[in-house]
Amino acid sequence: MTIEPDADELVSVHGWEGVILDTRRQGQVTNTGVPYERLVRDIFEKALRASGGITNLEVEHNYTARGRSGDEHQVDVCWRFKVGGVAYMTFVSCKDWGSAVPMDVARTMHDILEDVPGQPRGIIISRHGFQSGTRDFAARRGIILYTLRESEGGEKFKNSVTVRVPSASDIAIEFDNEWTRDQLVKLHLTPGETVHRSVGGQQDDELWVYDEDDTPILRVSDIRDSLFDRFKTDEIPSQRVEHRFTEPAYVHNEAADPRLPRLKIRGISCEIARTVRIVRLTIGIQEVATFVIQDVQRGTTGLIDRDLGAIVPWF
Repeated sequence: MTIEPDADELVSVHGWEGVILDTRRQGQVTNTGVPYERLVRDIFEKALRASGGITNLEVEHNYTARGRSGDEHQVDVCWRFKVGGVAYMTFVSCKDWGSAVPMDVARTMHDILEDVPGQPRGIIISRHGFQSGTRDFAARRGIILYTLRESEGGEKFKNSVTVRVPSASDIAIEFDNEWTRDQLVKLHLTPGETVHRSVGGQQDDELWVYDEDDTPILRVSDIRDSLFDRFKTDEIPSQRVEHRFTEPAYVHNEAADPRLPRLKIRGISCEIARTVRIVRLTIGIQEVATFVIQDVQRGTTGLIDRDLGAIVPWF
């Protein structure tokens, strides 16, 4: 890649180190590849830290690994971390070339992976793709291939988003009638006397359930929402589901019948359903993303913003 001078400086482009200009030839400046390597390092480090569950993450640029043979291997980017006490290591070769990466690069990566202990994984990242032989060799050897480049004007990104639409209706409270009769007897009222049961017309978000000490413990809306968690499937056919209380639970009733300012309840039920819709989106990539990364073997595409955050994850 050839860049117009001004030279000998670090140029800031979209929040990352743009191009290090260190060699002049015939009035032009040769790309060292270092800025691309640092970009790869920063993007993957941010993605790994955001993924969670990773401890002791170390990400290094220009890493040297010693093999079983005694040879030392230079790797553009290396990261190491632990998950569940198991150590993982990945070597990355970054090629900011003007043409597709040939197979000898994949062979070199494979030789390094075979020589270095600890079963490291290998990734090759290229700005301009890979030759067919490189893709075939990498697929057979388990080497992951990515392309990473700047987004371009007029470029479109198509994606499908799964939207889960829950619905809940006909919420019903089951009162403890036996408890109510006992309270009427204590008040010297006829056990069969009508008791006005109401929750004051409150919305689900406003209606609280209280414990024995009259401390609020849950809103009815919380109980309603928790009913969906019982189902592992995305889609839920319409059905009535019930929540039963295992400890004493009450709702306030003073607005309806001051004689019984609270009523004991046994459970809450409602009719629930959940439908699934697939929403297809087409967006102008340059409007939202600074970089585009693609998993060559899987065909998945990720979008990265100017702060190197993943707008659309790629792994």
